[in-house]
Amino acid sequence: MKNDSYAPFIIYGEDDDDEARLSLLDNGMFARRHVFAGRGRESNGYSWASLAKSVAKSLPAESQQLDFNPEADMLSIYGPASVLRQLARALQELYMNERALGHAIELSEVD
Repeated sequence: MKNDSYAPFIIYGEDDDDEARLSLLDNGMFARRHVFAGRGRESNGYSWASLAKSVAKSLPAESQQLDFNPEADMLSIYGPASVLRQLARALQELYMNERALGHAIELSEVD
């Protein structure tokens, strides 16, 4: 089952707390490419993974169980649904606030 209430981030398999997937697809990345470009980065799965890893550090210890799987045109993160919901909420807040997103990009480490 798919939950898109964290749009543009989508959680798949949210009913199974053992393993779910949080995804951001290329159209969502494309819409914020100017924010990344303004900081000398590309808006791709690898840059979003770096950002998500930085955000995940502020989550509970369970965030250590997350498995990041970026590709050029998408980002997938696997882990417990409860942790992915928290991460999706935090990423969505950044996504909607371009100024905060830009600051977070500057603070994130490049993988």
